[in-house]
Amino acid sequence: MVVFMIDLRLRRYSRITAAALFCLTGGLHIAHGAEVDVEFRLGGTYSDNAARVNSNVTSDTIVSAGLWLDVSEITKRFDGWLKANIDHNVYTEDTFDDETFASFAGVAEVQLMPRVFSWVVANRFDKLRTDPFQADTPTNRENVNRFSTGPNLNLRLGNVTVIRLDGRYKKTRYEISDFDNDVLSGSISLIRMLSAARSISLNVTADRFEYDDSDLYSNFDLQSASLAIQSRVSRGELSAAIGVNQIHDNGITFDGSLANITWNRKISSASSFSLGYDQRFSESGDLFERYQEINKGNDTSLPVLGSANPLEISRSSVSYQFNKERNGVSFSFSHSQLDYEMDDFLDRDISALRINIQRKLGAAWHARLGGRASRTEYDQSEREDDDLELSLTIRRQLTRTLSVNLRARYIERDSNAAGFNYEENRYTLQVVYAPRAQQ
Repeated sequence: MVVFMIDLRLRRYSRITAAALFCLTGGLHIAHGAEVDVEFRLGGTYSDNAARVNSNVTSDTIVSAGLWLDVSEITKRFDGWLKANIDHNVYTEDTFDDETFASFAGVAEVQLMPRVFSWVVANRFDKLRTDPFQADTPTNRENVNRFSTGPNLNLRLGNVTVIRLDGRYKKTRYEISDFDNDVLSGSISLIRMLSAARSISLNVTADRFEYDDSDLYSNFDLQSASLAIQSRVSRGELSAAIGVNQIHDNGITFDGSLANITWNRKISSASSFSLGYDQRFSESGDLFERYQEINKGNDTSLPVLGSANPLEISRSSVSYQFNKERNGVSFSFSHSQLDYEMDDFLDRDISALRINIQRKLGAAWHARLGGRASRTEYDQSEREDDDLELSLTIRRQLTRTLSVNLRARYIERDSNAAGFNYEENRYTLQVVYAPRAQQ
């Protein structure tokens, strides 16, 4: 059984550009039944504009060593998963100081009384940009850590009705910014099973946000109430919650609508389609937890901005996936509106498109083409940033456990703000060792 206790802490250093050190304490024991994906990477990258600037462009060669780990296991008393993507980068021409770029997420739920009482421990660690208007570079990033823990209690009232009580303590810590906060959260749900695959529920939640620097940032309360339905069929799943939510901030009350709708549809054995809509009051730590993605080899900060200002987010999304033995295609599009309640300086609309195409070229060759485009429009300043990234990766499998990757990337920003445009070309050669690789 996978057993791990997560205690991930940020350590602050005197130098602004120093990488934060995170510590994973406790043990990780992997049993025969656990699903494990692990690889070690070593390589180098040439960049023709390492600082991503508009003028006085400088090139650099980046030597990196990295690790990817994906572990999961489900048993009668334990449900847990752990993902980590870590790279240590050395800039040989000293454009930046050495940097450790780490993304980490882990969740463990232990059933103390199966299907009645359980305890959850979760931790997420990643990087955010400190200045949203500057390029994503080592001097414009900070580590952010969010830890949460608490109980789940299910009380059955007959054969078809359940009362669910959840409680959480959450701690968010920023490496540089002073938005550190603690959250006490509780929820109660009355769930009615309409059938083995369908349920309806009434849900009430209450969160209390308290900032370490309470003289500068006001603490606030967030409450919500919603009616939800979940339905599963052989080829899909629908989840919908509609309700209201409210913020109480220093004597001021904000009211808003709450909606969370997700529809997943399996079109065939190889393809699936999904639609989603999410509208709610939120804050930076919650957005970080909801939208963090841990991807193999990722070196881009999350598109979440640190702030102590609560906001309302409305996000629509659509995605499609097709995967077969030799071919794969994925597509996603999302549009988000972020409206900050106390200060509209960061109010913005974000439209994002992502496409990936992969093809197995033979027994030992594999190719992947990726594209990512986004537009960010800031309401107050009327600034618009168009970001584009195109990539081509060729992988050559040398042995069952050893492969070589060659990757070319083009990165561009087109902004209506003077001096913020840039272009960068990156070329990476990488050796990858995957000791648990399967033929």
